[in-house]
Amino acid sequence: MDQRAAATQDGVSNPRRTRGEPDAWQRACPVRRRGPGRRTVRKNGTASRSDPYPERISAVGLASCEGPLDEVPGAWEDLTPEERTLSERIRRDPIAAHGAVADRVGWYRDPDTIWEWEPPPVDVPILARPDVGDALTQMFREGARQGVDGLVGDWIAQSLPWGFALADLEIPVMVWHGQLDHLVRSAHAHYLSAVLPNSSLVLYPQDGHLLFLQHWDELVTAVTTGALTRDPTAGQQAHGDGAAAE
Repeated sequence: MDQRAAATQDGVSNPRRTRGEPDAWQRACPVRRRGPGRRTVRKNGTASRSDPYPERISAVGLASCEGPLDEVPGAWEDLTPEERTLSERIRRDPIAAHGAVADRVGWYRDPDTIWEWEPPPVDVPILARPDVGDALTQMFREGARQGVDGLVGDWIAQSLPWGFALADLEIPVMVWHGQLDHLVRSAHAHYLSAVLPNSSLVLYPQDGHLLFLQHWDELVTAVTTGALTRDPTAGQQAHGDGAAAE
């Protein structure tokens, strides 16, 4: 299930908060701002104790995920000048920045254009698989069916402080990262696994950002085992030298 589709289908079109309603960005970004109540295995998301049903969460998996912008070493420096300017604008006034962010992700209005970019070599054979290419195309189309608000919400949520301490999370969290990831540096994975008190880290030396498509069954098994044992290392597999669960 695509988080952008989930966000836009919630009907969020104006990120203004009204009395009695949850925070607008919690509604627009259920993955980052409300935690893993909707899913167990995550791509580009994280967990929050603010989830309304914490008793339903027994384990979390994070694949190719970013950490908090203010906490991961070098995260601000990794931003392009345009991204940094936009993130600073969001910090000053996230509501006023909505239009600028929408312009930045305007390509999402025609998600088929995503295939016009040249993917890194490590991801080429994965995207060439008919089952993967067709599924991703359908996911992007569905995510954009009601506009770009879901993706705008992701941008704003990631630019803002998260509002909770990762160190307070007690459930097992499995962190996976491809060392050839061209979008998210491994520093994010190392930070998440270091700060989360009950976590494990598995590095994939030969994988990139789409490692979850290559190792889906393995990741689901690891999360399921971790949920049953409360041990985030119980179901993990090693991948290459120095890549065993830590």
